[in-house]
Amino acid sequence: MNAFLTYAGMILILCAGISHAAPTDRYEELTGEADELEFRGEDWRESEVQIPGLPSDSDWVQLHMDTLPERQHLYLARGTVKVDDKDYVTRYWMLVRSTSGGYNASFEGTRCSTEEYIIYAYGQEGGNPQVREVDTPLWQKISRTTKFNYRRELAMDYLCAGTTPKTPQQVIQSVKGLYESHNPYSEYTDH
Repeated sequence: MNAFLTYAGMILILCAGISHAAPTDRYEELTGEADELEFRGEDWRESEVQIPGLPSDSDWVQLHMDTLPERQHLYLARGTVKVDDKDYVTRYWMLVRSTSGGYNASFEGTRCSTEEYIIYAYGQEGGNPQVREVDTPLWQKISRTTKFNYRRELAMDYLCAGTTPKTPQQVIQSVKGLYESHNPYSEYTDH
């Protein structure tokens, strides 16, 4: 009988505790105030996109890529790299050029937080028109498995710092091979 009363008492205590909700995070626990900031990933909306003209030959800079076939080279148009401060999408003109003369330019966006890319337009030098917009641009997952996955390498090595987009200045530094390294413990080490 004592075990039954102890068990019943524990259930009553647990049920009584449910009516008084515990703080949901450490801020609320320490201050007694509800946190006003809530993450709502489903509220993300893409900003309106303005497609710039096809860059001139002097604006393209070649990137070192390990995932492209030997005869293909990837270029990024320096002056077109922008990070939108509302949707955090990095947009840029990219060009894959082959040694046999192939030319495939596209205006794209990369969303570092979700590992996705989108193609807004294609460009063809000497074409009429030079820029052809995609009718219905769709976000696509950046694949992890394909052999020639230059978009993953572009995102990881040049455009993103983990799930955060690099600033245009950091992208250009990455293109030049200059990586900003920061050791959070540098003040505690001998130089």
